[in-house]
Amino acid sequence: MNSDLLFFLGIFWFIGLTIGWFFRNGISFIGLIVLLCLLPVFTVVSMIDWWPFTTAFVVGLLIHTWKPLYKKVQQL
Repeated sequence: MNSDLLFFLGIFWFIGLTIGWFFRNGISFIGLIVLLCLLPVFTVVSMIDWWPFTTAFVVGLLIHTWKPLYKKVQQL
C-alpha cells in the first residue's frame, strides 16, 4: 500500500473512532446530535463504497462501541 492510501484509511479510521467515542457508554443524547451533524460523513462513506475505507471506518467505530454492544448481547 502506498502512503496516500494509508493516509485516507487513517482519516476514515479516525472519523469512525471519533463517532464511536460518543457512544462508549451506550446511546446518549450528545451521540445522537453528533450522528446528525456527521450525516455527510456517512453519506461519503456509503457513496465511495470501497471495502478498505468502509472497513477502516467500522473498525474505528467499534473500538469504542464494542463493550456496550457486547453487554447488550449478553443481556438478551
